[in-house]
Amino acid sequence: MRAAPTSRMTAGVVALALLWVAALAPVYGQTQLQPLPPLLRQVSDAIGVMSVEEGLALSQLLSDIEDKTRTKIIVVVLPTVVPESIDGYATRLSRRWLESGKIADDERFVFIVIAKDDRLLRVVPSRRLARIIKPFERSHTMREVPALLRQGKYYDALTAIAQKLSELVAHHTA
Repeated sequence: MRAAPTSRMTAGVVALALLWVAALAPVYGQTQLQPLPPLLRQVSDAIGVMSVEEGLALSQLLSDIEDKTRTKIIVVVLPTVVPESIDGYATRLSRRWLESGKIADDERFVFIVIAKDDRLLRVVPSRRLARIIKPFERSHTMREVPALLRQGKYYDALTAIAQKLSELVAHHTA
């Protein structure tokens, strides 16, 4: 028995619709993770929240801290970490630096990640520094930082964080 022309046409339309949805699923169904910055420098301000002069001054401060304490501080400012969490982004970032050989797992390093539009800040130390900078989370500096960020004073906030981290590391390694 033959199917009626209407049912064949309906089946054809449904099949075409399914193919169309299947073709677009990779484009619309998957969200892209935020790209990681190039491994060229210690300060990556992808959205320009700091002036060029502030970025250079912060880079110099981080270099001075590294020379004094043998601790590398890497700063990344980006608009958002969505669709992943800031912890997920920071983990991908640290893995990339480790895999590239720019830092070693047993080294002392700290990632500072700010997702501006998400209003998120994360300070992620290496395993070697995790215990040392634990007091940092409860410090006066960390209570001041959110206010500085709300005021758009990213350079001041990042400088305060870097200086406090430097003090803690220097105190524990002296």
